[in-house]
Amino acid sequence: MHTIIAAVVVLTLFVSLLLWLLRFTANGRAAQLASAGDQLKLSYEPWRALSHHIKQAGFQVMSTGEARYVQHWLENDTLAMFDFISMNAHGPSPQTLIIVPCPLTLAVRFTASQKPWIQADCFTEQPKQSLVKIPAVDLPEALHAWHIAGTPAHKIRVLFNKTVIHWLLTHPHLHIEWSTGMLLVCQPGYLIEASEIEVVIADIEQLKQALIGQCAS
Repeated sequence: MHTIIAAVVVLTLFVSLLLWLLRFTANGRAAQLASAGDQLKLSYEPWRALSHHIKQAGFQVMSTGEARYVQHWLENDTLAMFDFISMNAHGPSPQTLIIVPCPLTLAVRFTASQKPWIQADCFTEQPKQSLVKIPAVDLPEALHAWHIAGTPAHKIRVLFNKTVIHWLLTHPHLHIEWSTGMLLVCQPGYLIEASEIEVVIADIEQLKQALIGQCAS
């Protein structure tokens, strides 16, 4: 019992310190993101309540953190971008999430990353719709070492054509999810700088078009 209480106290102090550090740098980050948003025609809000359709998408990365209000929200008609803190087994992990509409004709849900990193701590409720890891034998050979989970497995395999595989292999640091017509991309533990936004959006657009094109073929 004492061990659990001590763990809660340590975790609370760690989160408080992290939030303090985020506040300390928030004003500078806010100004930079708002300026970049003006240049790229993205509206900026320092805090934003998440929309119902994003919360209901069941994104695995968002199941390990507070998904009601998020910080540094940027959006236009084609994307939403915001900072999100997930609570993993090794502690808080802040990262920037980018979500874009990506209509696919296949009824699937999947996540893809080179290494598994979404490991909820003991205080976080497990996702109600956890995805099952797809065995390597059911994936293209180039992705045998990757952690790809989803359902149904036989439909997910067809998404990974040469273009999609090449994109993943050239972006091994990123985490990808697709659910209910939306594509989510983030780099675990990394907050995107204002100067990187335009390039990141262009990279994600390439993956989006590759996935849509594969489903249409």
